[in-house]
Amino acid sequence: KNKDVNYLIKLKNLITFYMKKTDKKLIIDIKTNKVDLTFMEELDKILSNYKDRIYLQTDCYDFLIEMKYRYPDYKYLYIINSSKDLDKMNIDIDGFTIKYSLFDEIKLKENKLYFVYTINSKEKYLDLINSKNYHDNIYIITDNPDYICGLENIKVLEKR
Repeated sequence: KNKDVNYLIKLKNLITFYMKKTDKKLIIDIKTNKVDLTFMEELDKILSNYKDRIYLQTDCYDFLIEMKYRYPDYKYLYIINSSKDLDKMNIDIDGFTIKYSLFDEIKLKENKLYFVYTINSKEKYLDLINSKNYHDNIYIITDNPDYICGLENIKVLEKR
């Protein structure tokens, strides 16, 4: 059997548990550097009942394009890790996951979602929300959610 497919059995248990416990959406980060049709098929079998609640994200452009072609009903995010990835931001997907250091280099589109990661300090948080690019379709990914959520009060106070 394909080694990657064995991991999907564990994913199936996690997805079932998660979807029963909450109505929140889930981002699944796919770590791959190749197109694997068997993996895609197995992934679809596990996730197909939850297409409206799952975002599939990866930094493997070829995998993303092939997955979207074969399974168009999911929501897709392309991970922008470096400046060389910026030229791929015209693809027809739901949104992008962007490294904080690249945020000011992108041209945002109103109909796309943006998830900005490596926001783990007050300075980065305030810089992001005070950016000329910041709008309602931007979400923060952080290793410190309690801390960052607590900064919302600082934002309100500083705007007064």
